[in-house]
Amino acid sequence: MKRKGIIATCFIALAAIIYLIVDYSNPKHIEFTLPSTTYSVESDYEKTTTIAIRGDQHKNLLGKDTFIGTMIVDNDLIYDIKLKKEDHKYFEILTKLENGTLNTIGSVMTSTDFHRIWLQLDEINVKYNLVDGYISGPAENMEEAEAVARSIVEGDE
Repeated sequence: MKRKGIIATCFIALAAIIYLIVDYSNPKHIEFTLPSTTYSVESDYEKTTTIAIRGDQHKNLLGKDTFIGTMIVDNDLIYDIKLKKEDHKYFEILTKLENGTLNTIGSVMTSTDFHRIWLQLDEINVKYNLVDGYISGPAENMEEAEAVARSIVEGDE
């Protein structure tokens, strides 16, 4: 009788471990829109906008977690993104292939819970004639936007 109990306990433990591994590896859908601020300290520019992100967070037991999805900035700029978890944030350098050359067009950084985002986009600089323009959210003004950016870079959760 003891042997059957040990076998049953082992089977239940194994089933629980398999369930946790499968559950952990299933992608988690994430979708949000953040009120944000476009700003440039050098150009003394500030404008409220939104950043929308939709996609799936893929957890990886042996490697870096990733987020694959779409980002819509300023209601009309659309980017396919693949963010990789780096320590206390998700990050990607955005690139675009033009005439056989891979060009950097911006960067995206989010907190690990995706509640804060900071980005730099060449298209925003061109659109608003900015020098070193950024977008951070959630933020209603430049001071809040800079605080969000600092918190992501420093890893404050």
